[in-house]
Amino acid sequence: MQGGMTTEPRPAPNWNAAALAGVLLVILLLVGIGLYTSPLLSSNGHYWGLILIGILAYVLAIVAFLMAAMTRSAQLSRAAGWALLAFAFVTLLGTDLLAPDSAFGGAPNSITLNGGRLLALLAVLILLAISLAFMAYQRTGRDQVAAREARRLAWRQGLAADREAASSPSSPAPATRPNPPQGGGPGP
Repeated sequence: MQGGMTTEPRPAPNWNAAALAGVLLVILLLVGIGLYTSPLLSSNGHYWGLILIGILAYVLAIVAFLMAAMTRSAQLSRAAGWALLAFAFVTLLGTDLLAPDSAFGGAPNSITLNGGRLLALLAVLILLAISLAFMAYQRTGRDQVAAREARRLAWRQGLAADREAASSPSSPAPATRPNPPQGGGPGP
């Protein structure tokens, strides 16, 4: 179980997850440097390089969150995902809001909110809203799993107490317990 309350100790961080998180960060670093210094981009190369780096960080954040779903110990993958997501939005918003107008075909040393800049800002804000909605959904799912596990633990403890009472020769037979609680959602 990831996060939440459990009676079992958390598994130690999986080195495979650490290696995968490291690989994602190295990919971002190498491709980012390559994009930013590439002579293939136009005269606004640094602007478009930063936009591409932000998009790449967003895609790698999605990959990190998917990796968290596939590993036993998801702490490192999830942490890499959060870091990449934060980096992506800081890069995209900062590039869009602080780029000189020459990146949008305007004067070289001024910053104004024109149509292209507003459209780019709107696209980034929509991506941010989608990401925040996903985070809220993911958090709700983890809370539901934690509550379900707490109910299961209480049921198991009650069942163990009934078995102990049944094995005691001086106590009457215990009442039958109801079936284990069923939680709404995935899980064993």
